[in-house]
Amino acid sequence: MSWSVDILTETIKQLAPGTSWRKVIENLDHSGFEIPNKESFSFFMRLYKTACKVCSITV
Repeated sequence: MSWSVDILTETIKQLAPGTSWRKVIENLDHSGFEIPNKESFSFFMRLYKTACKVCSITV
């Protein structure tokens, strides 16, 4: 079973409408952040692209 990026971003938008996706991405920039495999990377990139559309962040 995989997560739906659209449902995840919409849920976050509803539960935490003030979420700054730019800050979320910036805070992932640390030595402990790791994407373990290609599938996780693919999911992360879909999430990032969807979040950018929701918040008008330039990719």
